[in-house]
Amino acid sequence: METVNTIKVGPKEKIFLIHSSFLSAASTFFKAAITGKFKEATTNEIKLPEESAETFEHFVRWLYGGCKEDLTPTEDPSICGAKIKRIIDLYIFADKIDCQELKQEMVRELYHLVVESRPFAYNHDSVEYLYSRPIAAEPLREITVAFWVWYCDVEVFKTEVSVQNLLAKAPEFAQEALIEMGRRFGQEGATNPLESGVDYLLAKI
Repeated sequence: METVNTIKVGPKEKIFLIHSSFLSAASTFFKAAITGKFKEATTNEIKLPEESAETFEHFVRWLYGGCKEDLTPTEDPSICGAKIKRIIDLYIFADKIDCQELKQEMVRELYHLVVESRPFAYNHDSVEYLYSRPIAAEPLREITVAFWVWYCDVEVFKTEVSVQNLLAKAPEFAQEALIEMGRRFGQEGATNPLESGVDYLLAKI
């Protein structure tokens, strides 16, 4: 009978029961915990006290190949914002556990959501949330900057108070957007990175 691991997630230790083979195949972190010389390998129990139970539940759904979120284009900023937050959280979790396949999937999801839902996709809160995360999710940042510089009216950076506030709260975004603007308007023949397709971004992971 196949081994099942007990994963306790978050400060309240929400319990998930997951097949070891699925965890090992997806993540080098889990493979090391399950097969290495750690106590987790003998107890079949892994604790992730700092992770979000909600994010981990999305990971489990992805792991078993189902319950993928509907990415139908929408004009509702709040719906787009919720989807983007989930993508960001899953990408960062995947980075922590070294799950390359999930990272790639999240880049694909954000790319298609942004391209197909423009100009409604990226609200200010989503940008601020991305740039406040402890891990610099570079491909997600590149999609974000390209969206704002190439799909939005650049005049909003000068005239919109809400955008000015965003730039103040997310200085790294402001810096990266300024660099991309310089490329767009100062480099002859410059093209929107998003027009290069998602494979261009996946190659950077």
